[in-house]
Amino acid sequence: MGEKKCIRRKPLKELQLKDDFLFGELMLDRKASKNVLEIVLGRPIGEIVFQGKEETISGGYTKKGIRMDVFMKDKKEGYFDVEMQVRDMQNIPRRMRHYQAVCDVRVLPIGEVGYGKLIPSHIIFICTFDQYGRGRYCYTFENRCIEEPDLAFGDGTKKIILNTKGTNNRETNPELIEFLRLVEDMDSFEPEYERVKYVKEQAMKIKEKEGMEEKYMMAMIHENEIRFDARQEEKRDILMRMLCNGQTPEAISKMTDEPLSFVYEVQKEYLQTVKERSDWNGEKKETL
Repeated sequence: MGEKKCIRRKPLKELQLKDDFLFGELMLDRKASKNVLEIVLGRPIGEIVFQGKEETISGGYTKKGIRMDVFMKDKKEGYFDVEMQVRDMQNIPRRMRHYQAVCDVRVLPIGEVGYGKLIPSHIIFICTFDQYGRGRYCYTFENRCIEEPDLAFGDGTKKIILNTKGTNNRETNPELIEFLRLVEDMDSFEPEYERVKYVKEQAMKIKEKEGMEEKYMMAMIHENEIRFDARQEEKRDILMRMLCNGQTPEAISKMTDEPLSFVYEVQKEYLQTVKERSDWNGEKKETL
């Protein structure tokens, strides 16, 4: 069924703010996370009332869930999903759309009548590359009327994509530029703004904190397991498609070098899925 390949572990002391583990630990500090959000938004926010890192939200048995880097709520602005992105996977806009939908389902109580409790949302991606190639440090998106650009849709959603390699210094808040420079190179960069200084100080303290090395090691083991499970799930999907196309388990095993026992296991799941769909369709026809 495949061997686990371990992620090469960067030493804790060499971690930068753009590394998921360090960023996630930093954002558990309420003052640091509030500083980051206020710098990004360019305005004060309310008291942070909930924080979570690397939180997984299931989309249900048949729906794709999400794994968020940092999820927070405050008393005034709604919820914030903050993601650190160092690789351009060519999917950020659609990922943001999906994250938005799954988060909304989470915050809206089951059985709620109406949408009054659907609080404002902010999906924020901090990227070490320029998503749109226009040189901006910050790209902010809201839904607006095409025919009347000054008419906001009013759904309370906002999406922000930050770029650590921006060049439009004159148009950008200097404090935001400092923060993004800190994301790129925390060790050698010395910030001037107090809020950015605090972020750096806390991040450096995390790397020296007692027990953090063990916590980091356990996080890397967990990450390896998640990636291994994801690869196995992808393998299953490929084999399912091959079975659906009429190929025999023996032929699939020979073509993919997967053990025949594993292919038979996937075939069993595939046949069960086909049966369940057939039964459901039969029940549906009887009720029509």
